[in-house]
Amino acid sequence: MKILKIKRTVLFMLHWRIGLIAAFFILWLSITGILLNHSRSFGLHHVYLDQPVILEAYNMNVEEELRGKGINLEKFILDLHTGKLFGIPGTLLSDLSAIAMIFLTLSGLYNLYRRKKG
Repeated sequence: MKILKIKRTVLFMLHWRIGLIAAFFILWLSITGILLNHSRSFGLHHVYLDQPVILEAYNMNVEEELRGKGINLEKFILDLHTGKLFGIPGTLLSDLSAIAMIFLTLSGLYNLYRRKKG
């Protein structure tokens, strides 16, 4: 019985800590998702970013006449949302966030079931 209580405590602590870390990514995905869903309403498809730091991330740090207007804000937000802006590490971090959400959902349901069962 003591081992079962220790396992429950460990599961609860994991759920709590992963939840705190995942909260940042949940906010990130929620905000960028809302912006993407309503990008036409907000006019984001007409806005272009031409800051050197952003252009360098897209390998567009060339003369202005060669790069055009810059990066479309809608594309930039999409790349933030998917993690592609940060390359493979960003995509992996996005995947880890999804795995964390699955874990939080399942462990939360388990904790709820355990409490109702008594």
